[in-house]
Amino acid sequence: MKRFILQTSLFVLAVVLSFGGILFLADGETDQLYLRFTSPRQESMIIGTSRAAQALQPAAMNDILDKKIFNYAFTISHSPYGPIYLKSIQRKLKPGTQDGVFIVCVDPWSISSETGNPNDSLNFREVNQALDNTWLVNMYPNPVYLLQHFDGKYIKLLNQPWNFMELHKDGWLEVKLNNDTALFNKRLQVKLDDYTRYFLPTYKYSSLRFSYAIKTLDFLKQHGEVYLVRIPIHPEMQKIEDKLMPQFDSLMDVLASHSTAYFDYKFLNDSLVYTDGNHIYKPSGTDLSRRLAKDIMKIKN
Repeated sequence: MKRFILQTSLFVLAVVLSFGGILFLADGETDQLYLRFTSPRQESMIIGTSRAAQALQPAAMNDILDKKIFNYAFTISHSPYGPIYLKSIQRKLKPGTQDGVFIVCVDPWSISSETGNPNDSLNFREVNQALDNTWLVNMYPNPVYLLQHFDGKYIKLLNQPWNFMELHKDGWLEVKLNNDTALFNKRLQVKLDDYTRYFLPTYKYSSLRFSYAIKTLDFLKQHGEVYLVRIPIHPEMQKIEDKLMPQFDSLMDVLASHSTAYFDYKFLNDSLVYTDGNHIYKPSGTDLSRRLAKDIMKIKN
């Protein structure tokens, strides 16, 4: 009997250790979110949805800002403004931070809801998703995230297929796509059709989300300088957003009063290269990141 118990215990231990070892294989190609929950708490951050996640590259900004900035932007589903995103930002911020640089990107979708009542926070789309359930945001490996939100069998971590997206350790999400004209036009049309058919009829402005955008800005201002940013999009995508929220510029003026400065890069819509009309292609992202960093330094100096 003792021998059986010993053998069983050793087997269980081996399984646990093997599983633990597999968790260490999770990396930037595991999914689009994971590594953001494995880095240390941060003093300077980029906040927003997938537009910010893909467009703003810390590596292109750090030398100009003389800061180590971290991209803590996620997706339209995971990180619209609300109580869940604010709480996750608070968890990620390093305690005692006083001189951080925070770049807060806002678009109409990030202050809109799909619910019948756009202020129904109990049924916000981010409820029970990764930012809601991952209370440990600075642990490597992060079993809390992997056990609840890894989309796939853990054995896949032993042989991960090539992924056209790579999440870098600084939080930047790199999209590796062939961006020739024909492929871009196809992706653009798909994106425009999706947003026109599915997003535009269902999304509505949420005054509650807007109030949480203000709360996010006010919280971050206690810990440093806060820069509000509107990221460029393709002109055809801009037309859809203007239909969704014609009052968006006025709302941004209100938000700007809670920030150190506001950079509206809508005037760059026609001059940048996009992957699908909604997200900026990485060479243009590098240019925008450096431009933003230089514009921030002009304000600081």
